[in-house]
Amino acid sequence: MQRKKWGKSWGIWISITGLLLIALTNVWVNGGKETFAKMTENILATKSQPVSQPEPEKTEAAALPSTQAGTNSVPNTPELVKPQPAKQTETASVQPTVTHPPMVKQAAGMELGKKITELPIPGEKVVYLTFDDGPGPYTKQMVNILNENKIQATFFWIGQNFKPEWAPYAKQMLTQGHQIGAHSMRHEAMGKKSKEYQKQDLLMTAAHMEKLIGQKIIYYRPPYGSINASSLPVTKEVGEYMILWQADSRDWALAHNPQQILTNIKKEIKPGAIILMHERAQSLQVLPQVLAYLKQNGYTIRTLPPGK
Repeated sequence: MQRKKWGKSWGIWISITGLLLIALTNVWVNGGKETFAKMTENILATKSQPVSQPEPEKTEAAALPSTQAGTNSVPNTPELVKPQPAKQTETASVQPTVTHPPMVKQAAGMELGKKITELPIPGEKVVYLTFDDGPGPYTKQMVNILNENKIQATFFWIGQNFKPEWAPYAKQMLTQGHQIGAHSMRHEAMGKKSKEYQKQDLLMTAAHMEKLIGQKIIYYRPPYGSINASSLPVTKEVGEYMILWQADSRDWALAHNPQQILTNIKKEIKPGAIILMHERAQSLQVLPQVLAYLKQNGYTIRTLPPGK
């Protein structure tokens, strides 16, 4: 009996197992392939998509506006340029380059590129009174004395002394008939300087003074009368007359003996002479006597001939 029951149970389990196998086979055949295909498709699709990268951190330059960021960026170049040594600056003694002025026409009785010490006029007893080294503390008092005597003179001024605050008074002097010439920029002995140095000094001084007075500078007196072989050609190149002197008062050395100034002028004065004086206290003191002497001896005092 037991064997019959076991055999019947075994048969049942075999039947059930067979049915399960048949069912699983159907599932695989009908749906399994589709499911497997979908899984394979998903896997391939995932591989074909780009992998997202994390955003980079913002730098300080990136946060700036484009114009600011550009100033800190280095342009892309094929090669790095080797840095060059910085150009050495000029020494303080070298004058800056100034535009060359146009040549002036020769004034009556004068010649460019020549030393002018006197300007005689046939039949006239005329002299020319000149003052160096201004403008300074005695300029206005000297001009007042000249104006009171209805006399005009020529003043040779040093560029570095001619500050902008002097411009209004300088223009007033010009309207009163006085003349202003150049006496270099720093009162240096030009006889010790090269041609190029002298040329740049003349051009720079003239440009500085012309800007302040609004009138062309055509007269030049070298400090100390110091010149060399280059000096006269330079004055001709820049269009300025070199004015020296015939009667030297030597007033600069006579602070304690002003009366000797008049004595020196008396010794050297003659018709056509250019008289050299300076803007000094002793010169101011004796100036009325100098003017009185010249008038009493029949001299007419004039300024230098203007350029044509």
